[in-house]
Amino acid sequence: MRNLSFLAVALFALGACQDTGPTRINYVTVETAYRYSEWASVASAGEVRTVVVGDPYSVGREHFDQAVTDAMYGHNWGPPVKFTTKPSEKANPHYSVVMLFDVPPTYGGVQICRDSQKSAGTQATSQSDKPIYVAAGFCLEDVPLTYLAGVVARTGVDDPAFRTYIGQVTARLFPVFNQEMLPDHDHDMFFPP
Repeated sequence: MRNLSFLAVALFALGACQDTGPTRINYVTVETAYRYSEWASVASAGEVRTVVVGDPYSVGREHFDQAVTDAMYGHNWGPPVKFTTKPSEKANPHYSVVMLFDVPPTYGGVQICRDSQKSAGTQATSQSDKPIYVAAGFCLEDVPLTYLAGVVARTGVDDPAFRTYIGQVTARLFPVFNQEMLPDHDHDMFFPP
């Protein structure tokens, strides 16, 4: 019986180790200028301009853009909002969400909003055996209010794991509370013992 239990645990562990590549968010930065109330005001229009750069699965620009924006829906804090690459005039033209795919692993920071106007042709060529490096940001013009970088396994645009990852990225871009607003968030004040 003990051997059977050990075998079951070993098979479970082996199954858990089977992976199609790394999937994680490496870091999230929330700038001190970010306010949740600002995001809520932008989202209250019902839609937000979304810039999607790259097509790591080579499924075509329209299909990939739609898959990304569909996966984003319902994962933000606050009012329900439609993320769209073709916004109407009711979307605030000064704000956008940028999703960049197949960027270099060291890419991120303020580049995200500034490089959002690059065409898909300027991104790295997809390599089916490599993971997809992702950078995303919530931008006011070309200034990021929040941004993050991560990596997702190159499985497929319709894979539930890809959709879940995009949902996690979306949730992390719009935190309800900005930790940077706390006093002594970086522990630079001296407090005697």
